[in-house]
Amino acid sequence: MYQISGNDLNCIRIILDVLNKYDPMGLATFIGSEEYSIEAIDIAGRASAVEGYLATYIQDSFWFWFEATLDIDLCLEMAKEIKERIKR
Repeated sequence: MYQISGNDLNCIRIILDVLNKYDPMGLATFIGSEEYSIEAIDIAGRASAVEGYLATYIQDSFWFWFEATLDIDLCLEMAKEIKERIKR
């Protein structure tokens, strides 16, 4: 069984915080701060990628989980903030 290390968990928390801040689907306000936890775990696997690729992966993740197309500029903003906060 895969166990999440402390660094991975911190990365997931940062990504979840960023997703909640931008709330691209408008769900965190109504459902709660854990709404994007699956997406955060998914995106954390690519957190070390360059910002442009990370932005595209964020967009792909939301398409996969919600069948929603996010604006790439929004995804790039989120990717930049994630990169700044995790310093990878």
